[in-house]
Amino acid sequence: MRSYQPPFFALLFVAAAMLSAPGCDKPGKTIKIATQCPLTGDSAIVGADIQNGTKLAVEQLSGPLVQMGFKVKLIPFDDQGKQDNAVANAKTLISDPIILGVVGHLNSEAELAASEAYHAAKLCHLTPASSSPQVTDRGYEEVNRLCGRDDVQCAVCAQFTNSLAIKSVYVVHNNSESGKGNAEFFKREAQTQGINVVGFEGTEEKSNFDAILNHILAAKAESIFFGGEFERPAELFKQARQKGFKGMCLSDGGFDSSDA
Repeated sequence: MRSYQPPFFALLFVAAAMLSAPGCDKPGKTIKIATQCPLTGDSAIVGADIQNGTKLAVEQLSGPLVQMGFKVKLIPFDDQGKQDNAVANAKTLISDPIILGVVGHLNSEAELAASEAYHAAKLCHLTPASSSPQVTDRGYEEVNRLCGRDDVQCAVCAQFTNSLAIKSVYVVHNNSESGKGNAEFFKREAQTQGINVVGFEGTEEKSNFDAILNHILAAKAESIFFGGEFERPAELFKQARQKGFKGMCLSDGGFDSSDA
């Protein structure tokens, strides 16, 4: 794990102090904080949470900056959970000299792509949700993370499964880089714990999971683990219950949504 980093608003406070220093070529008395998260698409509800949380932080924590004479503005960017959008937005916000920090992304793929640009520009950046180990393993000082890592949370999930005396699991993922990675982390620890992984497959299906459920039921799995964002495992688990599956249903941090 990386060393402790100061809170995001503390970094902005230092930046503001530098802009206020005598002789500093300051671009004005406004500080912009950008958010990058999906505001449209399947994960928009979670992206809205990131934006709203940042808005609340601006309202509650920007007092010292206001006292220094700065106005703090929130500038939202919609990355749609896609790498190309994230990188394009990153290039746009980096070109604005009064954007002093970025909050986001939700998806690890978008995070890893865009944070290369933040690193090159030495722009302060905090992700509340991107859980790929690579986010911080690169050692970029500009990049900070609040949430846990996939390799840790999925291992803990497998350990929890073992604590329930579950002996078999069918592992499914959504074919994304992060979803498959989470499934691999879970599978590895499940096998270490002595749990029999009776199936491992990816799917891009969103609505009809009959084919996979037939495999799961035929394998007599005692549990299902799904690696990927909440909308797909929620539907898979629902259909599993409808087909009579009585076992444990498990997923990763991407399942944490009120819509799941």
